[in-house]
Amino acid sequence: MRQLSLKRVYRGTRTQEQPIFPGVYAETDPALYGLGDYLVANRHATWIKEPPKVATVVLEHPDIPTPPADGGDGDPLPPSTRKQARTPRGRYKKS
Repeated sequence: MRQLSLKRVYRGTRTQEQPIFPGVYAETDPALYGLGDYLVANRHATWIKEPPKVATVVLEHPDIPTPPADGGDGDPLPPSTRKQARTPRGRYKKS
């Protein structure tokens, strides 16, 4: 379904002076009074191009479980890479 973007308020005899406010509308939106093509043809609105559809690739195999990214213990770093905090006197304290 196509969408159009109305640039400014449109009011005219075709809508019986009822305003159509700026915004994005579906082509079949009743708020447009069926004037989608007319609004675009007379430069009151523009068609919105849909972004191209991207294919989704699944890289998982059902027989191989996917490990959690954090190693499973909730800590993003393994214990060997954690730095110890220094005390004010320069000594290390255990975490």
